[in-house]
Amino acid sequence: MRDRLRQGGLIGMFISLPAPSLVESLGGIGFDALVLDAEHAAFGIAELEALIRAADVAGLPALVRVAAIGPDIGRALDLGAAGVIVPRVESVAQAERIVAEVRFPPDGARGAGAVRACDYGASLQPYLEQANDHLAAIVQIETLAGLDMVEQIAAVPGIDGLCMGPFDLAVSIGHPVGSPAHAAAMDRICRAARDAAIAGIAVCATARQVQHARDAGAKLAIFGMDRMFALQAAAAAAASIEAKPG
Repeated sequence: MRDRLRQGGLIGMFISLPAPSLVESLGGIGFDALVLDAEHAAFGIAELEALIRAADVAGLPALVRVAAIGPDIGRALDLGAAGVIVPRVESVAQAERIVAEVRFPPDGARGAGAVRACDYGASLQPYLEQANDHLAAIVQIETLAGLDMVEQIAAVPGIDGLCMGPFDLAVSIGHPVGSPAHAAAMDRICRAARDAAIAGIAVCATARQVQHARDAGAKLAIFGMDRMFALQAAAAAAASIEAKPG
């Protein structure tokens, strides 16, 4: 996943529903990656494992947005995630701890075990040799404190990307999404990623926003989520049916 982020041109989608069959069906329709939202969605570790397995079947790398810095990072990677997105990062120390949780020694402090990611131990040694080169460590900048430190956070060795958190950031800085101040904050995050030669990652609600993110240099645009697309499709289907005569 680290190499694919460097190359860019990726379109992703948030997954918020614990529906492995839905995830499995998303292969081959145009998305390059999925982001499993373990921060806000109503699924636990067993559902997360099933979703990652379904993403593997679909041929789509699964990034996991964990709830916070801590054991959830290693657990997501043990299940076979291609990387993690960690929310509300505000300091160099936090970014350094994330790198330590993602990387095996000597680059970090992640623990090893006979887990799904290494075929339950059958391919443990090759996994240990390759994981540090492939697993993505991404931080989400979504507070004023994080924005104030974004250049220093981006420069932490081992961080692969900065993910913009547009809605929380709008609340934190006191300016709504789409305002000049908010746009300037988004541009600052993207510029910090570009200057540090890591991936800028945008969260987008429309195709126009995806194009704007790409024009600004984002390597990955996370476009919408499963629940949003389901509601849009259902609403369009309902609207297409002529009203029955009274």
